[in-house]
Amino acid sequence: MTRIGLESNGGSAEMSRTHSGARRALAAAGVSIAALLCVVLAGCTGSGAMPKTDSEKVVFETLKLLTAPGEAICVDAATAGRPLDVFHTMVSNPPPGLQLPMWYVPARLKPTTALSIAQLYDSTQKQASVHIDQPANNTAPLLPALQTQLDRNAWIMSSLGATKKVMISPDWPVGGLKARWWLRNRISSHCQPNFRISNPIVVRNVAFVTVTADHWGTTYALARQGAGWAIRAQWSNWLY
Repeated sequence: MTRIGLESNGGSAEMSRTHSGARRALAAAGVSIAALLCVVLAGCTGSGAMPKTDSEKVVFETLKLLTAPGEAICVDAATAGRPLDVFHTMVSNPPPGLQLPMWYVPARLKPTTALSIAQLYDSTQKQASVHIDQPANNTAPLLPALQTQLDRNAWIMSSLGATKKVMISPDWPVGGLKARWWLRNRISSHCQPNFRISNPIVVRNVAFVTVTADHWGTTYALARQGAGWAIRAQWSNWLY
């Protein structure tokens, strides 16, 4: 009778190959676990030096617009939410007395008022009044023909289905980029403001993405440009 583990040389070679395969599987599992911990604890999303998909490129261009020389830009490592929900709501059912939103020359979203955790607590639990600056647009509005075209594109695309999440890589060449786990951004006061970027929506040569930070929000319209994308317009900033 041949005992398991005491085979001839052929059997020993087979067992050696089995052990090698097991070691490789364990090593691969170790890498996967390390990558998962990196995402959860530090906001790491891989080692891609450049965005590859259209959705990644749209988010990349948005991040570049949000940056400023010498300043860090803290952002949730994963995009979330539909980019045109606010547009759809405000266009289909505008609040009374609200000036109709418009499209402007794009500019960086830069909130001027950040509420502390204590202020947020007082406003919600003690009904204390807090002041948040109105997020006015400081660039020129686009021509009426462009307004109409952007409104039409945004309205049609706002009714499309689910959008896909983008993981923001800390290796993307964006000055001062700190892509971190969302909870770390919420409890940290060392990097302000904390930007949140929606899932982008991309249809052929048109894309939209929304950015929020410190109770300010805005939506950007992008157009395909060569192998990449370019931000062409910014919708009226809003307060939330």
